[in-house]
Amino acid sequence: MPPIAVATPGDALRTFRMTLQYDGTDFLGWQTQSEGGTIQDVIEVCLRRILGHPVRVHGAGRTDRGVHARGQVASFSTANPIAPQRLFQGLNALLPPEVAAIAWAEAPAGFHARHSARSREYAYQIWRPPVCSPFSRRFVYHLHRPLARGPMEEAAAALVGDHDFASFCAAESREGGTRVRVASSGWEIDGPLWVYRVRAERFLHHMVRTIVGTLIEVGTGRREPGSIAGTIAAVDRRAAGPNAPASGLFLERVEY
Repeated sequence: MPPIAVATPGDALRTFRMTLQYDGTDFLGWQTQSEGGTIQDVIEVCLRRILGHPVRVHGAGRTDRGVHARGQVASFSTANPIAPQRLFQGLNALLPPEVAAIAWAEAPAGFHARHSARSREYAYQIWRPPVCSPFSRRFVYHLHRPLARGPMEEAAAALVGDHDFASFCAAESREGGTRVRVASSGWEIDGPLWVYRVRAERFLHHMVRTIVGTLIEVGTGRREPGSIAGTIAAVDRRAAGPNAPASGLFLERVEY
């Protein structure tokens, strides 16, 4: 596919912002890797075909392998004069069916999807019945075990505030510091679907999945709900529970 339009010297640099949804099951995560297979790689290849030059796409959240998004925000810049509607029609025509740009607009100069974000919200979905539909299994953690809702809600609430979340992240997250301000943390129960929602200014690698794995241990009686304060104070990954599977996790929205 040839470029739809070609930039000429003197064309002003424009920044675009787009909202993306994707099924992350078969991708190696958001962030580009040498072996390819990431969502960032796929989008950049498509944009290069349309714009006729390499493009660096920045995402608001670096979702891990197998993690999904309902409201990932990404940005990129180009001097190509193409009309936004044509650009994103072309992008959606080239993207694989697991990825879609559902909204887009030109952004103010200096906008950066990651650095300009004020907060991010993640949701983790647990399917409780004994049988899980094959049409849902890629997007939930199927957990058919007794769970105590009250203790899990109490434990989730204890995570709100400005804390050192070293106990809830992978070691590679620690370079930029491990203090995170969590604005909200709680459960929503919709019949057979239990959803954990958490909103914070930023998140550490594996942070949400480790929190969910720890809350599940509270729900099964392996931990007391009041133990969360001690887990935070330990600043030791061994003090928290296991990572919950990636399949249940969604980047829900990003606020600016």
